[in-house]
Amino acid sequence: DTADGFFSSRPRERILEIMRDSRVGPMGVIVIVCVLLFKLTLLTAVPPAARWWVLLMTPFAGRCALLINMAVIPYARPEGGLGTIFYSSRFRLQLAWAFVLLTVIGWLAAGPTGVFVGLTAFAFSIIFAFYVKYKIGGSTGDTLGAACELTELIPAMVYLVSVSGGLMKI
Repeated sequence: DTADGFFSSRPRERILEIMRDSRVGPMGVIVIVCVLLFKLTLLTAVPPAARWWVLLMTPFAGRCALLINMAVIPYARPEGGLGTIFYSSRFRLQLAWAFVLLTVIGWLAAGPTGVFVGLTAFAFSIIFAFYVKYKIGGSTGDTLGAACELTELIPAMVYLVSVSGGLMKI
């Protein structure tokens, strides 16, 4: 839904309308297929010796992206929606925990490379959150899901770029 809305080139209100529609449009299908293929390609390109920690960091980074997005931008719909049940006033503290846990888990899993992966996932999540705020004024359940899925690409991508000599070897 996020892809359908964001790639529609419409104003904020129309984007939110498109995202509220439960049907998947063509852009949504294209993005889902591309993200899944990209995940598969990245994970198969990671050497087996490093794959375990990349697989550990992948869902962890994605779930931390949810906390980060909820901490830095407000909910987009004034009338509320399904995503509002996950919002609370304590997300600033959870933002700090997400940062600490991403770096600590990264360090324990892979040393300095793992920390770099965690920090990159954290930075990407913040950048994506502010893009969402710019585009529709805040977050929704759909954009939280998109943040999670896109941030899950970061660990394998950063590993391949920083350690294995880049994405061109894929």
